[in-house]
Amino acid sequence: MTRPLGFPLLPPALGLAFALAAAPSPEVPFAAPVIWGFSPSSGPAGTAVTVVGMGLAGATRVTFGGVAATFTAQSAWSLTAKVPAGAATGPLTVTTAGGTGKSSSAFTVPALPGPRLTAFTPAQGAAGTRVTLTGSGFTAGATVAFNGTPAAAVSFVSASRLTATVPAGATTGSLTVTTAAGAASSATVFTVPGGNPPPAQGLRLGGWYINQGVQTLGRTVPLVAGRAGLLRVFVLASAAGTAPPTLRVTLTGGSPSPWVRTLPAAATVPTALAEGTLSSSWNLAIPAAVLAPGGTLKLEGLPGTPLQAALDVRQAPVFRITLIPISQQGRQGRVADSGRTLTSWLDRLHAMFPLGDLPAGMDIKVGAAYTTQADLNAGSGSGWNTLLGEIDRKRVAEGTGRAYYGVVNVDYDSGIAGMGFIGKPAAIGWDKSGYGEGGNYPDVFTHEVGHTFNRQHAPCGVSPADPSWPADAAHQGAQIGVYGFDVANRVSKGPAALKDVMSYCHPIWSSDYTYKGILDFRAAGRGVEVPREEALDDRVDCLLISGRIRDGQLQMDPAFTVRTRPELPLPGEFVLEAKDLHGETLLQIAFSATPVVDGPDWNERKYAFAIPLDCLLQPRLHHLRVLGPAGQLLSRFAGSGAVYQRPTLTALGPGRVRLQWDSKAFPTALVRDSASGEILALAAGGLLDLDASARVLEVTLSEGVLSHRFFLPAP
Repeated sequence: MTRPLGFPLLPPALGLAFALAAAPSPEVPFAAPVIWGFSPSSGPAGTAVTVVGMGLAGATRVTFGGVAATFTAQSAWSLTAKVPAGAATGPLTVTTAGGTGKSSSAFTVPALPGPRLTAFTPAQGAAGTRVTLTGSGFTAGATVAFNGTPAAAVSFVSASRLTATVPAGATTGSLTVTTAAGAASSATVFTVPGGNPPPAQGLRLGGWYINQGVQTLGRTVPLVAGRAGLLRVFVLASAAGTAPPTLRVTLTGGSPSPWVRTLPAAATVPTALAEGTLSSSWNLAIPAAVLAPGGTLKLEGLPGTPLQAALDVRQAPVFRITLIPISQQGRQGRVADSGRTLTSWLDRLHAMFPLGDLPAGMDIKVGAAYTTQADLNAGSGSGWNTLLGEIDRKRVAEGTGRAYYGVVNVDYDSGIAGMGFIGKPAAIGWDKSGYGEGGNYPDVFTHEVGHTFNRQHAPCGVSPADPSWPADAAHQGAQIGVYGFDVANRVSKGPAALKDVMSYCHPIWSSDYTYKGILDFRAAGRGVEVPREEALDDRVDCLLISGRIRDGQLQMDPAFTVRTRPELPLPGEFVLEAKDLHGETLLQIAFSATPVVDGPDWNERKYAFAIPLDCLLQPRLHHLRVLGPAGQLLSRFAGSGAVYQRPTLTALGPGRVRLQWDSKAFPTALVRDSASGEILALAAGGLLDLDASARVLEVTLSEGVLSHRFFLPAP
């Protein structure tokens, strides 16, 4: 993201294509199997899932969320299983004669979409009238009720169309469609002449919804559990001066349940729906705890009601992020000083994106300062690009299961303000304030985190833009398309005046397209959500592989041996090969690289992942090769084993040290705080000055493939 002077203004899922050499596999010294990962990370019944790990040969049982699956064992390191019918979201297990191994992360089984009833025709009719209902999520076996009375006959036409016959005894009221996945009621009533008294004073229900950030009159934006919202009920009158009715709402599913309230009445009843004016509707604040999956809404007080409807409430994963102050060129990023607080970083992000409320829905903390040799003040962006790659390597090597965001302090006011990956939880941004909307640190943070949630740019002020951006007039030029609502400040956000936060234009809010896209991405298990982040029992010695593809050319960083959680790449067009001294292939991994946005190198992609160094790979590993689809080939070889000098630490002042090492033998160094495990720097050139309050630094030096680890007490 680039901000000019005076401009008025963020797991990948585990995935692996894995092939071993044809040579006989050695015995795996594990009593029970170990699951490293699986791909894809989510899918409905019937999805084929590749499971990788150790000791999988001889598997007798594989389960998804406790439900047994059919499977085919391929080797001691790989098997393929199909998601069974009835499986629920939960860990994956593999059982052999040695015991049962369980995955550290859950496989997500998407819930069946509940029905949506958006329209029906005709709008009235006596018993025997055939009514066509349109919407989505309809299934064979769906039932229809007319104000609670079951339809005389229901015919399934398609997932978006049903027909039903008005039954004898039906009365005026809402229509309800019920499937195995839930129920949905119409926002307007079906009138049965003579079925009940005509509406008093011409009152009718014009629509309703709960808005937590963005919403449509058709209620097409799902709700998020544990997130506050605003209920709006639009009552219309046939003539001006009609007395306002008293409405009562009952919500179930949350805490407490039922939750019953009387809605404050509007001063007058409008004759036309005016969504942009809060005073034109009956409004009620909905607490976060009241909304939960499986909840329902009942509305009483209008002719033809009670209206009853199932609520589409989704359980969003907790958003966990670590802010990392970046030290560069004598400057350090400001995280929680100069008027900044940790919650101030989250204010805009939470307002616009489908995240649960603090503290249950979001978890933010500050990491140790990270020193980079990249110059971010140059303004060209190459330093930013380098730092972004370092932050992602740090994230993979630490294995905390959190998103990482580097906070940068630069000496310029106009230029690059942020940069991030598409769909991978690493980004960086400046710490500035005092700009108009869009340029301050919470806005840049929100934009870059949006990229990590797999959102591309909205088409305003930036190119290239998201090719899937809605083409309708409401979203033209990155307009948000629907009405937004700022819950915390109780402010309505008009669709025509606001631009999507993923654009470079302003003023900003989130569109329904961006909001739903983020919710779907995170629900599919693509975020990095590891609740047991402090547990160390599933961390093993891994090989940290990283590099970039720029202008179609492959580059590979020196590899490091690190103790972390394995993070396996999504399959793609590149192949990593590990070979022994004699050129025998130990393993092959197909992987993809992740696009970088908001920087000067729009065509650059990066990769970083961690492969377990099992008993097959570790003692025999000699060199690594990366092959590209165009035939490009990179190789890195183990060092010669020549004598080398031990790295040294020299005090430069309070809390500041100089690290020196033999850069001819070891091109790069990885520096950790040995107590916390946090990576403080990734450096090259044999010399690094850094701020370090650690009593002991763990310094890992890479020959290119193999690593040597040293523990250096602070001088």
